[in-house]
Amino acid sequence: MVVALLAIAFGFATVIYVQRGTAPPMIYAGAYAGAMFALYVGVRLLLPHSDAILLPIVALLTGLGLVMIYRLTYSMKGVDNLPTAQVLWILVGSGALLLRSWSPAIISALCTISISSRWWGSGWWGSG
Repeated sequence: MVVALLAIAFGFATVIYVQRGTAPPMIYAGAYAGAMFALYVGVRLLLPHSDAILLPIVALLTGLGLVMIYRLTYSMKGVDNLPTAQVLWILVGSGALLLRSWSPAIISALCTISISSRWWGSGWWGSG
């Protein structure tokens, strides 16, 4: 996770350097890094048997997408808040993931539902 977040911070620093200081502070990189680190710690604590490499890969890909959106829209008129909207959507998705993994009652209830016993065993498909 640290490598992914450092790569994203380096990408934002490069974009700011190329723009010669016309970019706002690295608020996007800071918000993104904080959200991804909190999400990683939350997922590792709440779901200890989950895949440990999947979230850093997702963080790297979404972070690179955020850097690209910021780089492509920094001088365009009318799309000033597009990177901000993207950061907000990333935060909403991260919060939804944490909320979903925090609720074990919902997970256990969903795991007990058996679609096969409901549909296949009832004779709807010609078995009864």
